[in-house]
Amino acid sequence: MVDGVYDAKKTEIMLHVAGHDGAEMTTDRNIFEWYREILPKSLAGCQVIDWGAGVGRFFVMLDERHVAFVTFVEPSSESCATLRLRYSSRRGIEIVPEAIGAKVVRSCEPEHTYHLCTFVVNCIPSVEMAFVELASSIRTNEKLFIVTNVFAPNSLVAQIATEHASAGLRLDLCAVDSVTLKKPIARTFTNEIIGTGQLLTDAVHLLDEYKRLLTEGSQSWEILESRLMLPDGFRHVIQQGEEFGDYTFAVLGLQLIRK
Repeated sequence: MVDGVYDAKKTEIMLHVAGHDGAEMTTDRNIFEWYREILPKSLAGCQVIDWGAGVGRFFVMLDERHVAFVTFVEPSSESCATLRLRYSSRRGIEIVPEAIGAKVVRSCEPEHTYHLCTFVVNCIPSVEMAFVELASSIRTNEKLFIVTNVFAPNSLVAQIATEHASAGLRLDLCAVDSVTLKKPIARTFTNEIIGTGQLLTDAVHLLDEYKRLLTEGSQSWEILESRLMLPDGFRHVIQQGEEFGDYTFAVLGLQLIRK
């Protein structure tokens, strides 16, 4: 199994984020808006499996839609302790102290089973490795929603900033052309959470890697939607020696179905 564990310090940061998302909507607002748009308006009779659930910051949104079953899959012991404190008494909730690649009990048929994977793929050394693990966990005809850090071409990110600031930019991954672009040297990105001064450093993959994996003969996944968004509630802090070439940090949203 691949283990993208957040340590105790990062768990503390995510606790702050979870306290703001969904209610005050000050951090990662665009990600919540995207999930609200693409998830079914009612999740009654449905199961949501949250891979890398952290401290469960999406539960309020799911509960508002009357979700029947939620499975939190989370490898961090600190985050699991928080999940148990918050949700272990709730009916229809299971907490699985594992990483992606784990085998999870299903409570619903595939067409009523949805998977969330938010800021997890970027924590794994390669996109290919992450999708191998996801493919081993997710069954045919189940939908997967991924939100992940990416380095995207400057021209695409500029379009979001001028034309699609809140909803993001719908992408055709097949049409993304980056052959002549200068690639980033850095493969991590440091953000300051606005309002706290706390720093969160995460790994980042190139948009090109998702293009290659999902559009060049993928046998496991069909793309239903891809969208590029700007980070919300975060401020980039440049570290010494970082060089990003012709790319800019952004957030990729993917809606996929397992073939």
